[in-house]
Amino acid sequence: MNRRHRKLLPVLVSCGWLGCTGSKPDSSVADLVPPPSVAEAAPAPVKPDPAPPSEVGDAILFGVLARDGKASCEGEETKWSELHYVAGFVRLAAGPSVEASLAEKRGEPVWIEGEIRGAASGDRGLSQRAGVHPCAPAQMRSDWLVRPDDMGMVRDQMSDVTDFEAQRVHALEGLEVELLTEGGEEKLRVRFTNPTGREIPSFRFRVHYEGCHGKPGTDRRESAPAPLAAGGVAEFVAPVSTQQTRGPGQPRATVARSVQLAGGGDGIEFDFDLPVWKLGVELDCRKH
Repeated sequence: MNRRHRKLLPVLVSCGWLGCTGSKPDSSVADLVPPPSVAEAAPAPVKPDPAPPSEVGDAILFGVLARDGKASCEGEETKWSELHYVAGFVRLAAGPSVEASLAEKRGEPVWIEGEIRGAASGDRGLSQRAGVHPCAPAQMRSDWLVRPDDMGMVRDQMSDVTDFEAQRVHALEGLEVELLTEGGEEKLRVRFTNPTGREIPSFRFRVHYEGCHGKPGTDRRESAPAPLAAGGVAEFVAPVSTQQTRGPGQPRATVARSVQLAGGGDGIEFDFDLPVWKLGVELDCRKH
């Protein structure tokens, strides 16, 4: 009886986390694929940072950033609470990232995109604080208002806006002041470039003057209101000093102290009063 002899083939046996398996060798496979337990793990997907909101409110506010708050007294020392940012005298509300931008630009001229949250006619209650030092019987002018970082100047014809939600803050770079001489008289030339991408329906300059002898008086020169196109440039030339006569005696000189931007319309508001020295022009009352 013929016995059939079967040829035995070698079998590779490997054991892993799934148990033991067997397979025939394959000369075409040079390396064994490692089991999943030792295979390189795929990196976890990285979640992108949330993008800032692409849309903001359609209102725009021009002002100089400062802080305000509620004053209380410890002896003659003023303590401040409920601190918040203001543009001019308009109270600002903002989220954390925008508030960081406000802090970075404190004391500087800005224009802010966002939404108007409150308005009131009149002086918005500022006259109750103006001219009164909260903690000391200091002599103050009736238009001075004490704030944590500066002395606010209460002007007439300010914006009626009381509260504004700031959603995007821009440094104002399009305002320039320079000294020039015309006809032997020293003058101030003010230039403003509209940065908003929108027309300002009614825009005008004011130059505010103050004296420095005795009780200082005030004066003002302003341009006629006019529309200002997006990217348009407005210019105004005003005297460096003016003369005022009040009662008997010599006229008293007043000197340009600040530049105010005014007007607006279609959601654009101004509560803007910037000292000329912040624009690089130093003026000395004693020379006038």
